[in-house]
Amino acid sequence: MRRIAAALLAAMIAVCPASPATAESLTAQTFADRVVDWEFGEQHFYATGRTRDRLITDSWGWWEVRGERLCMLWPPAEDWDCPETTITGDTLRLEFSDGRVQTGRFRE
Repeated sequence: MRRIAAALLAAMIAVCPASPATAESLTAQTFADRVVDWEFGEQHFYATGRTRDRLITDSWGWWEVRGERLCMLWPPAEDWDCPETTITGDTLRLEFSDGRVQTGRFRE
């Protein structure tokens, strides 16, 4: 019975990472082949490291996880943007260095 309870707890933790995300809870698998619905559109995170942001127009960029942050590069920019990343349940919150906050939900 304890083994079943421990397995269920481990599965719940894997599905619902702690908030804020930590280096142990935030991995490439958190985003690979998933879609986030933002207030004004959606963003696809492909396992290849590519990302497509479908807000006003289609924008293609790159993504990767660095420590406990989701980092994105949007050409023609040359610098990666690595906002503070928090995941609570299916909610993704990004807090950028300029003070912008973007909140979305992982699509099932």
